[in-house]
Amino acid sequence: MRSSLERIRYALASALGLAILLGVVAWVLAAARPERFEATVRLVVAPGANLDDDPDAGLYAADVLSRQTVTATLAEILSSSNVQRTAAAAIDVTRGDLDRYTLAAAAAPQANLVTVTVGGPDPATTARLADSLGATGAQRFIELYELYQVAVVESADRPVDPVGFTPLQLALVGAIAGAVIGGLVGSRIDDARRRRHTASVDP
Repeated sequence: MRSSLERIRYALASALGLAILLGVVAWVLAAARPERFEATVRLVVAPGANLDDDPDAGLYAADVLSRQTVTATLAEILSSSNVQRTAAAAIDVTRGDLDRYTLAAAAAPQANLVTVTVGGPDPATTARLADSLGATGAQRFIELYELYQVAVVESADRPVDPVGFTPLQLALVGAIAGAVIGGLVGSRIDDARRRRHTASVDP
């Protein structure tokens, strides 16, 4: 009974100590990490209104659009560095500041939609950059493919909450991991201590 209680005591002490240590470390690292915000813009591609007088061209445009290659092309244009720099310059974001932001675009697999996602440290600039990228990419696409039109389905809202885990959440994860690891380490230490004790008392 005594050895079982000692084993539990070692495990609890080790678990508590490591839980506090890892929890504090996770909190400090999370608090030191700069906050990042995300904003999204959704664009829809459709055959151009100028095709109403040309049924054959309209049918051709709709057929090609159904193959998802058109939206994939728009996503590639939005992802190009030239278009992204142009979008940034339109709202007075320098190249140096642009390096602090991530810009991405992806076409929906079963719809004529493209989603633009921008992440960065400043919520207002993040939203403005997402809107500017959507507008710049859409304009460049229409210049190249006159059969289509691009409309904004959802413009960017200024993000309020940063993305990712909060310092408290990371601290809790670190504490739980520390408790589990600490409990295992404490049990192993107690096992080793008892083996040494048994070996020392055996004739």
